[in-house]
Amino acid sequence: MMYAWLRAQGFQRALAEAGLDAASCPVRHGDVTADSGDAAATELLAAGAVPGGPITALLCATDAIALGAMHAVRRAGLVVGQDVSVVGYGNTDAGRYAEPPLTTIDHATVDNGRHLADLLLRKMAGEPPQSLARLEPVQLIARQSDGPPITR
Repeated sequence: MMYAWLRAQGFQRALAEAGLDAASCPVRHGDVTADSGDAAATELLAAGAVPGGPITALLCATDAIALGAMHAVRRAGLVVGQDVSVVGYGNTDAGRYAEPPLTTIDHATVDNGRHLADLLLRKMAGEPPQSLARLEPVQLIARQSDGPPITR
């Protein structure tokens, strides 16, 4: 899935720009379900720490994964948004009504669909594939599942 590859590239670039070592930010792969997020977060939290200190944040590829991760954080006796920040992607209704409400990334799915249809029509009209790339803007929806940045 191209979106997963692009998000991974963005994550790696953000780590580099922040001066963080990728080894201090372990990545877990799974499917896009709450169960997968619960399992991955449970594994990470059970390890107790990463190079550089305790786990302080979980950045999840979807809101569903983030909701599962929030469950794992609470089960570990930690407070979401205080002890461990959790951020999702997708701006789903479930995230808005979670406790605490999930900080997430909105990616304007209706606009994305329109742009994809336009790209398909242009491809069908004979435009070369190289001219059909488009990177869609996203917006951070800040809620209560993330806390202040931790400085070390």
